Amino acid sequence: MKKSAGRLKVAKSPALRDRLTRAGISVEELDDLPDSATTGRLIIWCQSRLALSKAVDSVNIWRAWNALKFRRDKVIAHNEILSSNPIPNLQWQQVAGLLELAKKIVDLVSTAYLNLFLTSDDGLFFRSTNAERSTACLRRFLRNAGFPS
Repeated sequence: MKKSAGRLKVAKSPALRDRLTRAGISVEELDDLPDSATTGRLIIWCQSRLALSKAVDSVNIWRAWNALKFRRDKVIAHNEILSSNPIPNLQWQQVAGLLELAKKIVDLVSTAYLNLFLTSDDGLFFRSTNAERSTACLRRFLRNAGFPS
């Protein structure tokens, strides 16, 4: 996103304003900001959540990430490779925290750049059946507009 910030078009909508506010990103003068500045705010927010620092949240995110990655690499994907390294401790709450952060980032990016809403106004993700229904509607719209399927 950083390299493409000047080329990305932001779909400025009340839904985006709501999601940015929920994430704690300033929406002051959002409508007057150039798209690159809005993208800059989103990049700063993401980096602040993902940066490795001494802050407790950052340490917890990276510990959970490393433990999950170790399990994926050494236990699930390549279990034939024996390792003398102990398996890092990982609790379900840590995985849930990583998932929540990922969902928040995907929701912000989807709303800002695709104008595709993945959550309701209360922050809950739409059920998959709703996404399937939306996909069917989009396909029908494109077919009616003359685009090949």
